[in-house]
Amino acid sequence: MLRKRMLYLFVLIIVLIILSYVIGYVVAMKSEPYDFVVKFIRNNSYLYNNIGKLKRIQLTFFGYLIRYEGPHGYAEYKISVEGEKAKGKVYVNIEKIAGIWEIIKANLILNNGQTILLK
Repeated sequence: MLRKRMLYLFVLIIVLIILSYVIGYVVAMKSEPYDFVVKFIRNNSYLYNNIGKLKRIQLTFFGYLIRYEGPHGYAEYKISVEGEKAKGKVYVNIEKIAGIWEIIKANLILNNGQTILLK
């Protein structure tokens, strides 16, 4: 009986951990910094020149770190992109100072391994 309870407790804890991460992922995709990064990606001419017209932008499942409150904050994203010519991942670090988000660093790593500085 004790083993059964321990198993149920273990399964419950695992389900809660997975559920909390899925909820965090959805919240991250609906956040202000994520919207800022997506706009940056959509309007970046270096990205367009290297992968072509964007067909898909997708936040990777374990690809984010967000810390912000009020006028200050920091976020990191790993976003999969697919264009007409190529695919890759965009790594972006942003910072919010005095209420304004700014790109600190942004790189595109193509699937062939080539790295392109976006900012």
